[in-house]
Amino acid sequence: MDTLLDQVKKSKKRIKEALKDLKNEYDIVFLDCPPGISILAENIFHACDYILVPTVPTPLCLRTYEQIISFFEEDYLKTSSLIPFFSMVEVRKSVHQNSMKELTREMSNLCNSFIPFLADVEKMGIYRKPLPSFSPNSKATASYKALWEEIEKKASKHK
Repeated sequence: MDTLLDQVKKSKKRIKEALKDLKNEYDIVFLDCPPGISILAENIFHACDYILVPTVPTPLCLRTYEQIISFFEEDYLKTSSLIPFFSMVEVRKSVHQNSMKELTREMSNLCNSFIPFLADVEKMGIYRKPLPSFSPNSKATASYKALWEEIEKKASKHK
């Protein structure tokens, strides 16, 4: 996709333009992109009302988050549209516990809910189905539900 977007004069708003026609048909459109700042990511940043930022609680994550904030500020994007949350959390690891405490102080708009590092989450790739379809009562399913409810609340405050 980057190659296609590169060929169209490096416009940062191609995806936003493409989504205009869908506004009346869909309440929510999710766009997923690989980590990193690329022309695809820039297009998504310009097209979306909210950017969910999955963050593994490790010492390097704060640096990565700071780079995202800097990019948004340099590109005149609203940093309030960023909604970070912890993902792949291993609560038994002291490095994760300590990083979560530190990052909670540093990351604005951080969700309280987090996604644990559990086998059920990895199985989504095996089954190619969302968690509730094959593990409706799992801790991971409950975690995603809690996260979604929190994201909805955050988004409704900014409308």
